[in-house]
Amino acid sequence: MKHIAKIILTVLLLPGLSGCEQPSTSDPKEGNEVSVMLEVLSEQLHTTRAIAESDIDDVNIFIYSDTGGLKQHIYASGASHKIDIAPGRYSIYVAANIHQDMGDLSLTRLQSYAITAPTDEGTLTMIGSDTFTIDGSGQVLPISLKRHAAKIAYNIAVDPAAGDIEISSVQLCSIPDREYLITDLTAPTEPASGFHDSEIRKFPDGSQRANGIFYMLTNRQGDVSSIASQDQKNPDKAPKYASYLCIRGRSGENKVVDFVVYLGSNMTTNFDVLPNEAHTYNITILSDSETDTRITSYLFEFYSSWPRSPYCIPGDYGEFSVRNGNRSDHTFTGQLEVTQGDAASFRYGDGGAWHEGALHDVYIPAKSDARGDMEYTPALIKKGVNQTLAYRLTITDEQGGGSNTVRNWPISHHPSLTSN
Repeated sequence: MKHIAKIILTVLLLPGLSGCEQPSTSDPKEGNEVSVMLEVLSEQLHTTRAIAESDIDDVNIFIYSDTGGLKQHIYASGASHKIDIAPGRYSIYVAANIHQDMGDLSLTRLQSYAITAPTDEGTLTMIGSDTFTIDGSGQVLPISLKRHAAKIAYNIAVDPAAGDIEISSVQLCSIPDREYLITDLTAPTEPASGFHDSEIRKFPDGSQRANGIFYMLTNRQGDVSSIASQDQKNPDKAPKYASYLCIRGRSGENKVVDFVVYLGSNMTTNFDVLPNEAHTYNITILSDSETDTRITSYLFEFYSSWPRSPYCIPGDYGEFSVRNGNRSDHTFTGQLEVTQGDAASFRYGDGGAWHEGALHDVYIPAKSDARGDMEYTPALIKKGVNQTLAYRLTITDEQGGGSNTVRNWPISHHPSLTSN
């Protein structure tokens, strides 16, 4: 679905001027001018989130002669713009929502003018152009403005038969950083444009439905003719810089699952996202089966024990292990934290040294298991103060930073002898 805004140019004769002058095919001469009224109109669309999809805050109007020379540049706000110009043949370009005066740009500089990716607030950049012969006869000259951004809407649901899968977050990945104001849609998007990922949008625990909208610049990655079915539109076959939705979910208590949905004009071979397009993705999660190569997951299982005694006696020690079930490309960090007990009497051993205190970094390999040693040796056990030791291991992947904890592991309590 494409949305188009229009600029109407109404050409009127100034009082007392003749309408018989023939337009020149070379640069129009100054003088004997007509009055040109530009009425800036936009198609009214439903406004979503904080984006005003159809609003026009400001315009830069560039008028070039037949030979490419800049005749006029106007920067203004509002819907009506009156200019005086000699009859002749002109190419008119209108850039909307740049939010600054672009200055007197030659046609070459205008064609190489770059814009950045849209934000989640404000308006969308638009561009339109056409060539007209202005003869003073009262023509209405329409210019269609097209948004640079594509609109990506997602509606995600977990099928009731899929079990206890929850939707944790969604992210739009591989978004171009910038694009030319006048875009060559026949050429692929250049890697030099730069790419980034959107913010991670999180959903409440237990969510089995999610919806929202992203906006992005065009990303032209073409077709992969070898893809024969929807499940083959996956990371193994997709172009390196193709855009995709990454949907993160949970399955069961500990398993983290990533579902990947690539964008494009169809659900198989194409990976193009073009300007002014509206894509809607209705996504149903049927299972977390990794026989579908669009799905990756990881699952960590934690085990701990105090082998010598169920009580804290001098010289006692414990150990923990993390069984790694990572089937993704994620990397991880871990933190071991004392949540109850005398933290100053707790020590963590990483196989090379002992570390005292309440908080410790734990190395979590990408594909193999991890382990560590623990000691808890208070000089005096006091009931209700330090008789119980509790600890947890938090494992976070590289997407989450410190705020996106993948799993808070509730670790077993270690009861100890008490002293009054």
